Parts: sequence; structure tokens; C-alpha cells
Amino acid sequence: MRALSIRARITLGASLIAILLLAAGGIVIYAQVERIVRAGEEAVLAGIEAPYLTAIAEESAEELDPPGHARKVLVTDASGQTRLDTMPDALAAELAARGTTTDGTHRIAAGGNTYLVRTRHVESADGTWMVSTARDFQNSSEILDGVMLLLIVSLSVIAVGFGAAAWFISTAALRPVTRLQRSAERLSADEQEGYLPTGPVHDEIEALARTLNDLIRRTRESADRERQVVSDASHELRTPLAILNAQLEVAAAASVSDEQRRADVAAARSTLQRLIRISQGLLDLSRMEAQRSPGTATLGALSRETADAVDRARTAFGERDPDIDFELVDLDPTAEVALGAQDFGRMLDNLISNAVCAASADARPHVLVTLTGFTDAVRLSVVDRSGGMDPDFVGRAFERFARGEHSGYPGGGLGLPIVARAVENAGGDVALENRPGDGLTVRVALPVISGAAGDPEARAAGDGRDGTAGGDADAP
Repeated sequence: MRALSIRARITLGASLIAILLLAAGGIVIYAQVERIVRAGEEAVLAGIEAPYLTAIAEESAEELDPPGHARKVLVTDASGQTRLDTMPDALAAELAARGTTTDGTHRIAAGGNTYLVRTRHVESADGTWMVSTARDFQNSSEILDGVMLLLIVSLSVIAVGFGAAAWFISTAALRPVTRLQRSAERLSADEQEGYLPTGPVHDEIEALARTLNDLIRRTRESADRERQVVSDASHELRTPLAILNAQLEVAAAASVSDEQRRADVAAARSTLQRLIRISQGLLDLSRMEAQRSPGTATLGALSRETADAVDRARTAFGERDPDIDFELVDLDPTAEVALGAQDFGRMLDNLISNAVCAASADARPHVLVTLTGFTDAVRLSVVDRSGGMDPDFVGRAFERFARGEHSGYPGGGLGLPIVARAVENAGGDVALENRPGDGLTVRVALPVISGAAGDPEARAAGDGRDGTAGGDADAP
């Protein structure tokens, strides 16, 4: 069965079911016809025996009139003497051999013919008489044989017709599947940008086509992202690799002084660190884009991660003596958001690092991180006084490898894209508030999936706040 096509299996299965049903119907029909024919024959026999039964019962059977032409009757009195016999000799001998003692109708073969014999016993004054009547059942058998042949031919034709109908119906039903197959082959062979055809009929095949189209779309988007990552990585890594190679060649030159060699090695180490940051950013972004479930974390865990991120930034940028502080406001530590604590910490690392590196080299960086709980969301804000962004760059800030025209930050342009992807995975939103000449505020709103973000006691006063990314800029 597995080697057969779906159409062949449907046709074969439908045909087998039809044959079984038709066979059962044919048996019922034949049994009913046979019952009707037999009942008719028995009615005739009852009519033949009726006068003799009446005569015996009324004790007027001294002289029994012979039956009509071709009617077969055998009457035996209480002493076993035959009083009337028009039976064929072979049938009479068969009846005598059987010695019938019970009433009933039987089919008996004798002398090459088949007879339907009806026997009745009647009580009289001198004992029990037996009256047997018979009819040649050959004609009825021929009728039944004809009915049988008619049923076999008719039901066979119906079964064949049913199988053909099942074949054509299954062919019509599977025609959209054939179209889908051909379209898929064309898409695979020609690498076309189209999709599988979907019709106006909302059936299972149309639903399958839509599901496959969604799969094709997601596969293409994944392939496009992969190509984009490869292209961006190649573009971004080419320059630092070339610089690193040149620096190492200069450092390896025999004519270079020890002082110059040390400077070249230090510059190469800085370039290498930039390559590491770009690679790590690419890995983080790819992992987040492929992430199906972003995980969860309580606001208590996010509070601890906020403090840890601030400590990490103070340590990493200690030579610049940055002013980095944080505030935790109205937080319910048991409430949960759809973002893992590790991803939240990585997001904070990028935001704080961007804020510190955006400050001019001769200025002390000032950064304030605030995590605030609201009724249905928690809002994170990172505020700096590092001069703000180029207004023309704000619209492209979340693009991969995007950097401002006058940015002195040596990063790879992946910090904000990583933030945006993490927030998107958590079902939140992120917004930038640019203050040219002053600083930048990054606001992130994460919806609460369990509990309430704001502390109940702090909300009791009913300040009416919500957790959308926006509002007035905080000051560090």
C-alpha cells in the first residue's frame, strides 16, 4: 500500500468499501426475493392441501377427489395406507424413505428435479392423517438464478462506477496538491521570489499552502539575514584586519626602534580588541535573532543585574573616572518580564558603554540608569550628558554597524541593534530622546507577564503613570 499513490489508495479503499456494502446489500435483496418466491410457492401448496385437510377434519375423506392437472398430492391415512397419490414415483419413494413425521416445508431433490414439499398432519377420529403437497421448484430456481445473475452484474457495474467516480473525485481533490508540487519545483529550480499559489477556497490544501508560504518567507528572511551578517561582517572586519596586518608588519620591521615597536604592538592590541568586540557583538545579535524564547526574569533579578552592570562599567572605564549611578523606583521584586537577566545585563552594558564612550576625551562622563516599575510594565532609562547624537543619525541608530559621521567611539556599531533585538524579543519598545549639545536618553519599556511591576505600596497614592517608552528626559 505504501508504494501506491494517494489517489490509488483512496480509489482502492473506496472501491473495497463499496464492494463490501454492495455485497451485503445484494445478499439482503436476494434473501428477500427468495423469501417472496418461497412464500408464493407455499401459498400455492396451502391452497392445494386445504380441501383435503378440511375433508379429513370433517371425517368425509372416504372418497378423495384427485387434484387438478400437474398438482402433486400424497394423502396417507392413520393406518399408513395411501389414499391418494399423484406424486412422481421418484419423489414418492424419497418421501417414503424420509418418513416425515413433522409439519413443514422442505426442498427435496428427486429424479433429477427439485421439489418444494409441504407436509401437514391432521387429527381425525381414527388417528393422524398426513397430507403432502409438492411443486416443481425448477422454475422458481431459474427465477432466483436470474435474480442472482442480475444482482451480480448490476452490483459489479455499480462497484466499477463507484471506483471510477472515486478516482476522478480524488484526482480533482488532489489537483491543487499537484499544482503546489509543480510550483515548489519551479521555485526550487529557478530560485524565484514568488510563493505557492493559494486559491479562494478555504480548505485543508489552501491552509497547507499558506503554512508552506509562511515557512518559505521565514526561510528567505533567515537566509537574507545570514547574507546580510556575512556581508556586514566582511565589510566591518576588512578594515581592522588590514590595519592589524599593517601594524604587525611595521612592528616586525628590523629598522623600527623598540619604542616604535612597543607603540605598534599597543596599537595592534587595540585593533584586536575592536575585532573581539565586533565578533562578540555579531554572535550576540545572531543568537538573539535566532532566539525563540527570550526567557524570563523577576524584577528583583533585573535590579541586581542593574547594580552589577553599573559596577562593571565603573571598573571598565575607571581611568576616565566616570560618574555612573543608578536608581530603582517602585519595583515589585516578584513581578516577571519576558527577558532573561543575562540579556538584560548585556543590554545595559551596551547602553552604558555607548554613553561613556560618547563623551569627549577631556570630559568626565555622567550616566544615570533608572529602573522604574509601573502597573503593567517596567521602564529603563539610561541618561547621559555626552553631547547627544547627530540629528541625521538618530533615524539609523538601530541599524547594524551604523555609526555617526563624527563618532570617535571605536565600537562596531552593534550596541543599539542588540538592545533593539532584545527588547523586541521581550515584546517591549525602545525610544531615543536626543538632546543635541547636551546628551541622549534611551528609554526601554518591558511589559510585565506575571505580577505587577510597580510596588503596591508605592502605587497606592495613584500617580497614574504607565510604562510606555517616552516622557520627560531624566537628568543624571
